[in-house]
Amino acid sequence: MGKNKIYDSGNQVKNLAFVVLCRNNEEYLKFLIPRLKMNENYYDVNFYYLFIENGSKDETPHVLREFMEDRNGLLVNPGNSTLLDKKSRITRISELRNISKSLLQEIKFDWVVLLDSDIYFDLDFLLKLFELNPTKNYIGMLCSYGVAAKKDITSSSWLTLNHYYDTATFLLDEDYKSTWPHCNFLNCIECSSQHKKAIDTNANNLLNVYSAFGGLALINEAIIRNPLISWKPIIINESPLNEHLNFCRSIHDVTDYKIAIALKSKVYWDISTLNL
Repeated sequence: MGKNKIYDSGNQVKNLAFVVLCRNNEEYLKFLIPRLKMNENYYDVNFYYLFIENGSKDETPHVLREFMEDRNGLLVNPGNSTLLDKKSRITRISELRNISKSLLQEIKFDWVVLLDSDIYFDLDFLLKLFELNPTKNYIGMLCSYGVAAKKDITSSSWLTLNHYYDTATFLLDEDYKSTWPHCNFLNCIECSSQHKKAIDTNANNLLNVYSAFGGLALINEAIIRNPLISWKPIIINESPLNEHLNFCRSIHDVTDYKIAIALKSKVYWDISTLNL
């Protein structure tokens, strides 16, 4: 992959921020760090990196400090891992994501790339997302199509179930009906689609939804800077659903931006992390 400029709706993207929550991710960082060396693949872009590292027991802090030595950004340890450990995983993630949002308020950026710490993706993921012209299409949050997968131990390829990473997604329909725990896509081989408007992922690229994340998402500046938008758990049937549901709900409540999935920009969620 040669060096590229990044264009969104005909205009060059000049400032990009990456946000990653990390904890005991030493092995995963061997994959992630080479892909975050963005200056090797893109030029005339200012990259900013924000890592929230919270109580790792492995070499994660050392790897991140080494990466950040000659890069613009912050490596932050909120220092409250013991307190956070007493809360549910979704509550912990919500609080850490909100810390990252607060820290970004003084940073110059056009878009934020929000990454989960167990998502695998190709080097050209930025080009695939921005070629969908999110600004022109008034998309405030553009998510890759994250599918559940596991490594084939005999090769470097992924064995995918085509099961959508975020099965709590709500389609844009008259009742915003959740299909949890089933995904909304026809070609899933893990579960049968339960939604009357199930989507064929081979038919289109850009799918507008009520809520999504998928493990990798572009979020525009206006959303990150809006104080009325935040992450927090939503309790349905006495069960906390993913923290991004409230984030997406508040986007709809206070802005006119769309949330969309880029179906042909596939990323892989490592299902070996299901024990988290």
